[in-house]
Amino acid sequence: MEKNTKTTVTKMEMEILDFICKSDHSTDGEGLHAWINPADFDMKIYRGVLASLVKKEIIEMYAEDDDYAEVKGQSWLEIKEQYQVRNEANTETYFDLVNIECE
Repeated sequence: MEKNTKTTVTKMEMEILDFICKSDHSTDGEGLHAWINPADFDMKIYRGVLASLVKKEIIEMYAEDDDYAEVKGQSWLEIKEQYQVRNEANTETYFDLVNIECE
């Protein structure tokens, strides 16, 4: 991605990105990531939204891992480095979402 280039996302994609940004796993200061499971979103609808974010190369998604997954059907999501920047002033997560614009 070229510098200063923003990737456009839909409102539903932005819902997922906001969910990741507000995750308790994103508050550890190690980057923006989260577990997502069927209780968080209707996966019949949001499975396609997640696939779109993966296709746009905004997130990486890993299927449930029996060693870590607490809920059947959950997946681990990570926002890729080019879409987050460390910000010490953000004392919740220490990271901000960047290079994204919502349509």
